[in-house]
Amino acid sequence: MNIDRNKIYQINDYTYKNFVGLTLEEVKLVWEWRNHEDIRKWMITKDIIPFENHCTFVRNLSKRNDAYYWLFYRDNIPIGVLSIINVDYEHKEGEPGYYLSPYMANSGIGIEMQYYYKKLFFDELGFENLFGHLLWGNTNAYQLSRFFGAIEDKIIEIDGRKYVRMHTPATEFRKLSGDKLINQFVKFNKQNPVKW
Repeated sequence: MNIDRNKIYQINDYTYKNFVGLTLEEVKLVWEWRNHEDIRKWMITKDIIPFENHCTFVRNLSKRNDAYYWLFYRDNIPIGVLSIINVDYEHKEGEPGYYLSPYMANSGIGIEMQYYYKKLFFDELGFENLFGHLLWGNTNAYQLSRFFGAIEDKIIEIDGRKYVRMHTPATEFRKLSGDKLINQFVKFNKQNPVKW
């Protein structure tokens, strides 16, 4: 497993630029997105983050080996943030997170975006397992995760809110064909309805 903060990764039409290499303009863009109410409502920390704190966080990422963040582009247009935290090099696993720009909400790009970011983690960076927590009731994220091979582990509570703990083995993700993802996802949803 090898993660290079200085490398700009390219997977199909997606480009991933690590936070430590962002321009000031890109840092401000990420900060504005993170503080947008449509993004904050899904975060564990819902507070508005001051710009100075955001810049400190970005600077400190260069000293960490357990967390990596990227601004990602599709066709050279910035569309979201991707991260992986709690990186465990011995077990080749980590906890990914992402959000699309608030202006990309309901754009239909989520399926394609998830497919390519998982290809980045599994095929380019060498992860064998991705794990994480989804806010209980976030049906879109839950169904996308299951579609891409995630397995539900258990329900947990953090600060009085319910979350679903899930993990995605690389072997499960690789069973999925990258062709006609939307058609496959619609079929999956019909066959696997969510009952919260």
